[in-house]
Amino acid sequence: MAMRRIRELGTEDVSGSRGPQIEIVCADHLALSHPASLYIVDKDGLAKVKELPSFLKLVDDAIIGRLVHRGYRRNLPDGFERTMAIALHELVRNTDEHGRMDDRGDTRRKSIRGMQAKKHLLTPEGLSAITADSPPLHTYCSRLAPARAGNTHVQLIELSVFDSGPGMGASLTGKELSALAPEDELSAVRRCFAKNVSRKHASSSGLGLPNLTKALSEAGGFMRLRTGRCALYADFRQDPISRFGEPPELRNWFGGGGEVSPVAGTLFTLIFPLEA
Repeated sequence: MAMRRIRELGTEDVSGSRGPQIEIVCADHLALSHPASLYIVDKDGLAKVKELPSFLKLVDDAIIGRLVHRGYRRNLPDGFERTMAIALHELVRNTDEHGRMDDRGDTRRKSIRGMQAKKHLLTPEGLSAITADSPPLHTYCSRLAPARAGNTHVQLIELSVFDSGPGMGASLTGKELSALAPEDELSAVRRCFAKNVSRKHASSSGLGLPNLTKALSEAGGFMRLRTGRCALYADFRQDPISRFGEPPELRNWFGGGGEVSPVAGTLFTLIFPLEA
């Protein structure tokens, strides 16, 4: 049943998702690496991540088109769909390049990657209540308000992209997590967000995460990152980026110091407020 479900989500039509959300899963070790909504296969049978216009169509038709009420779409900020498409495109490319490999660059025996988009419709009081146990997100959400006079609810889109790869610090340094001191891992994760930092050699390498953070800054969004022993966040309303390639202000999710239990892979969770 699970395999059938993954195949359904791998078609061009993502309407098989249940409820007010969209999800797409890549099960690389089960020959389900290239869902049609994210990848294109050429005449030689080689698959690659689709270009940005295709992701813009995915966002416009499936994410915004399905999750946001038609009457509200007219009030979205100019360029909102493109901003979200850039963020999704860059993170999917990241999982394609790094999430399927181990820290040495070899293909992993088992590999799961994917994305999920959900819409939240909450009163300011309800939003405050459900974020009370997460101080960074609570602080961010406390500055949000209904987009239009007369509205009683705040609307958000939560976009998550995950992979079961080695984690950002191990991927960049080429070392196993156990061989990295926590402070060295944190330093490597922060460096991943700087311009032109990558283990790849293509001319466009090292621009993916700067493109992501620029898009989030333009949207006044929020980012949580969980990878290895790092639990970090960036509040782009509080700390907007002034120029392309400037690393975001990544803060510890749990406040002060102290080591965080390690996790396998990487999870980005992005918040886009639907404000006019």
